[in-house]
Amino acid sequence: MLRGWFAQPSQDAELLSERHDTISFFVDPANAMYCAQLLPQLQTLLSKTKDVGNVQASFARGGLLLADYINAMSTAMCAVKVRDCLIAAMAAHDAARRLPIIRKVTAACRADIFEMAELVSRVVDIPASRALGKDARTGAHICVNHGVSADLDALRAVYQQMENVLTDAAQYEQGRLRTVGLMAGGPEPGEELFVIYVPQARE
Repeated sequence: MLRGWFAQPSQDAELLSERHDTISFFVDPANAMYCAQLLPQLQTLLSKTKDVGNVQASFARGGLLLADYINAMSTAMCAVKVRDCLIAAMAAHDAARRLPIIRKVTAACRADIFEMAELVSRVVDIPASRALGKDARTGAHICVNHGVSADLDALRAVYQQMENVLTDAAQYEQGRLRTVGLMAGGPEPGEELFVIYVPQARE
């Protein structure tokens, strides 16, 4: 944002005046003690806030990665906390209440932004998704929390029993092959049998 301001400075006198008033508020010695507490809070929150345009673009294109969900949650939660900090500033200082930038930010950071973040946290299981992301076999998959979809919960329960099902299938097939003489009767070297489940996405 600052790069854009310097590259293409505004010629709007009213906007420039608003910016000067904002800077004056933060450098005014009368506000030094309060700003010494407020500024670090704002800096921490803003450092965790991603470019909203990029976040919107990622949701618009679809095929979201875990990082997209995390960025959206972080940005939304931090935006609401910035709003709360600025509301407190307006309550504590008459000069802050007169700053247009503070009024604009508090108006833009609505409660539904936080609701969006809560919705993502209720749907996406971030710890499980991170664990899957470390496994090269699973790739960048997104795990959904239990309770979001009854059908998905049922499929997950079946999948969790898959190891036992495959073991039983291997033992059954091994016994059948020994019966017809295709495998030795005992645990001979090289006579092991493995049954592997290969998931396939349906069209």
